[in-house]
Amino acid sequence: MGKQYTARLFRTGGSRAVRIPAELLPPGDEVVITKEGDAIVIRAASDRCPTMGDLLADLPAWGPAEDDPWADLPDPLPEARDPLA
Repeated sequence: MGKQYTARLFRTGGSRAVRIPAELLPPGDEVVITKEGDAIVIRAASDRCPTMGDLLADLPAWGPAEDDPWADLPDPLPEARDPLA
């Protein structure tokens, strides 16, 4: 982990703002802010399109939930049959 900084919060209009030390400022005029657990993460914004990994990371886990009322239903597709029988 790198050097740790302490910054002050202040009000600007109806929002709160934080002063970011100059050596931590990302390039450009915009940042992306996310909340990860109890951490607020600030990243440089970029003009690139999201990657497939970015898109997949935002999807919920795959599979039925434990309380899924449809989980016990049989498969609606018929069993494979021999077309000559």
